[in-house]
Amino acid sequence: MLLAAISVITLFMCLPREKKSDFNKFPAEHIYRRNVPENVVFEEILERDFGKMIHDFGEWGQPAYLERTKEKHEAVKKMRMRYAINVNVSDRVPFNRTLPETRPRECKKVKYDENLPTASVIIISRNEAWSVLIRTLHSVVDRTHKEFLKELIVVDDASVYPGMRHSFQDKLEYYIKKKLPHMVSLIRLESRAGLVNARLTGARAATGDVLVFLDGHCEVNEGWIRPLLDRIKRSPKSLVQPVIDPIDWDTFEYAPFNAMHHFPMGTFTWAGVYEWLEMDFELMRTRLDHSENTDTAVTPGGIFAIDRRYFWDIGSYDEGMTGWGGENIELSIRIWTCGGRMEIIPCSRVGHVFRPRQPQDPEDLDYSKAIDAHKINLMRTVKVWWDDYERIFLQYRPSLVNMKPEEYGDISKRQNLRKNLHCKPFDWYVKNIWKNYVMDQTPLHGRVMSETGLCLWFDGYSESGDSMMELSSCYPFLAGKQYFALSPQKNLRREALCAVPHPDWTTNITRVRLIPCVYVPTATWTYYPNNKTIVYDRYNECLDSAHGGHATVQKCHSLKLSQKWNFLDAPNFNYTIARNSISYNFTLDKSPPKPDNHSSLNVSETIKP
Repeated sequence: MLLAAISVITLFMCLPREKKSDFNKFPAEHIYRRNVPENVVFEEILERDFGKMIHDFGEWGQPAYLERTKEKHEAVKKMRMRYAINVNVSDRVPFNRTLPETRPRECKKVKYDENLPTASVIIISRNEAWSVLIRTLHSVVDRTHKEFLKELIVVDDASVYPGMRHSFQDKLEYYIKKKLPHMVSLIRLESRAGLVNARLTGARAATGDVLVFLDGHCEVNEGWIRPLLDRIKRSPKSLVQPVIDPIDWDTFEYAPFNAMHHFPMGTFTWAGVYEWLEMDFELMRTRLDHSENTDTAVTPGGIFAIDRRYFWDIGSYDEGMTGWGGENIELSIRIWTCGGRMEIIPCSRVGHVFRPRQPQDPEDLDYSKAIDAHKINLMRTVKVWWDDYERIFLQYRPSLVNMKPEEYGDISKRQNLRKNLHCKPFDWYVKNIWKNYVMDQTPLHGRVMSETGLCLWFDGYSESGDSMMELSSCYPFLAGKQYFALSPQKNLRREALCAVPHPDWTTNITRVRLIPCVYVPTATWTYYPNNKTIVYDRYNECLDSAHGGHATVQKCHSLKLSQKWNFLDAPNFNYTIARNSISYNFTLDKSPPKPDNHSSLNVSETIKP
C-alpha cells in the first residue's frame, strides 16, 4: 500500500505542468522573445495591465484602499521608494475613472466665446509610473472639447527603467498609436534633456494657438480647457493656470479645495523655494463671485496655459537652465515685470498627484549630483532679475555666495532680453505683486539669540504639518533658518509666517507656532531693550528658551537668562564670533529692568525710508 502511494506521488511529480511567466522580470525578457510579432507582445503586456484594474476602484475620486497583505510586499515597497507614489494602488484604478465636480456654482452661469483658439497640450514624461502617465493622457483625451484640442504632445525625456531600458518608449509609442486618437503623438528624446529643454522641444513642435503644459501625473477635470482658452483670447499677454486640486499619492483620492471659500496661491521664499500660500483674508472677503479670476504672483510651473506667440515673444524659457526648480520663478518674474500678468482661473480644475518627496531614481540622483539644476536655475534667475535684492537671497543661501559665473553659465542673452523688453525693476515686483516681507528693512532682524546661547530656528513644516519654532546653536553667519524680524506691525515673523503662542493643555507648556500671517495679523510682540525681553502682548508673557529645543512663552521673570534676547544682526548690535562662543555688545539702553515698567522700542518709528 505504501509503495503504491509513493508510485502515485512520483508519477504526479513527473507530469508536465503549465509553465508560469516570470513577471518579476516582465517584460524585459518577454518583449524580446524570438519569433513573436511585436504587436502580440505588447498586446499581452497591455492585457496584463488592464487585468490589474478593479471596476469602480477610485471612482468619483474616492480613496482606494488595498488589503494590507498586498501592500507589504517587498516589490510594492520598492516601487513606492522609486516613484514616491503608491503604484500598486494606481495600477488598479481605471484609466478613465470619473472625478467629482469641483468648480464653484457660479461657473455654471459663465458664458464663453464660441470661437476660441486651439490648444496644444504638452506633457513631459521622465520615469513616470506607467498607469499614472496613461491616466493623465486619457483624462486629457476624454475631458477636452475636441474642437479645441489640436494635439496632445508627449515628450519622453529618455525614461529609463530597470530591465526595460529599450522597451518603455516602445510600449508607450505602441499604446499611443493603437489606443489613443490620432492627435496624440510622442517625441522620444534619446538622451536626457532636462525639464526646461524637454518643454522647449514640445513647444517647438506645437502648432496650436495656445500652449498648455501639464505634468505627467495629473487628471484634468470636466470643462477644464474652455475657461483657460477664453481668458487667453481676451488677454493674450496672460499666463493662466487652473486651480490645482490635490490627488493623494497613496490612495489616489481626488480631494478638491473648497473654492467657495479659498484656494491656495503661489509664492516663493527669499531662498528661492516655491511654496503654497493661503489666500489673503481681505481677498476672501471681497470675492463675492467665486468664478472670478485671481492674480497670482508665481506659477507652480507644471500646469499652465499661454499664447504660443506670446510665449516666444516674452523669451520662452532660459535655455541655460537644466532640470526642475527655479524656472517657474524666473518665468513668473519675467512675465509680470515685462508687461504681462498671471491669473488663476477658478472654473478650470486639474488634479495633481502631490508626492511626499522626490522620487528615488538612481540615475536621477546621479544626474542631480553632476548637475545641480536647482542652484544653477536660481542663480541665473537672481543674477538677471533680482537687482539689489540679491543680497537677501545670498543671506538665505550662503553656500552660493562664492558660486562662479562659469558654474551657472553665460547670462548675457537673458540680460539683453530684459533690457529689450523694457522690464520693470525687481523692486516693483516685490512691492506690487509678490508682496513678500523684506526682512532687512526693519531695525530688528536677523538671528535672535537668547542669553543661554541658543537662537530661534525654523526648518520648515514637518511631515506631520507641525510648524513649531525651535531653538538651535547660533550660526556664525546670518542664514535663512535663523532669520527672523520684528515688523513695524509688531509681528515676530519669518517671511510670510508669524509667531503665535500655542498652548498644550496636556503638558501645560505654551510653545510658539509659525502660521501664515494672513491668519493672525493681531498676533503682536514687543521688544524691551532695557531688559531684553520679547513679550507677547495678548498674554503679557515672555518668549523663553528654557524648555529644551523648543521656543515657549512663560510668565516673565526679570532675572531669567532664558528670557533675555538679542538681535545679533540689528544695525546697532555689534558682535564678534569666537570659535565656540559669541560675544556681543548691544548699544541700546541696558539699564536694570524695572518690574512692570517696560520701556519698549517702537519699531515703526525707527524705520528708515
